[in-house]
Amino acid sequence: MKIKTTYIKNKIKERNFNSETDRKYIEDLMYIERKLSMDASRWGYAGAMVLGFKKDEYTKEYNSIYKELNPKGFKKYVKVEQERKKERNEFSEKMRKEEVEELKEFKKMWKESGGKE
Repeated sequence: MKIKTTYIKNKIKERNFNSETDRKYIEDLMYIERKLSMDASRWGYAGAMVLGFKKDEYTKEYNSIYKELNPKGFKKYVKVEQERKKERNEFSEKMRKEEVEELKEFKKMWKESGGKE
């Protein structure tokens, strides 16, 4: 169990071993480091799920570790994430517009049926 990244080594310097919370935090960072250091095909389903949860919980740390371990891979990851975010935003906007149109149609039908505003 050897720590590869300077990022985690620096985080250890800020933490207290006698604190269970600090130890858990460092263990989680080490888990992220361990998974990012191995081929993704070896993560397994459960490993990928846990890594996803930890990525959500420790986004800044995940990015720093990934960037240090694999700068080229990290650049590609950032680009893919930006594209996904753009697609999600476009989809959300499309859904919002559809909801507005559906509400307008519903209101029109409501009024045509003698309903009050």
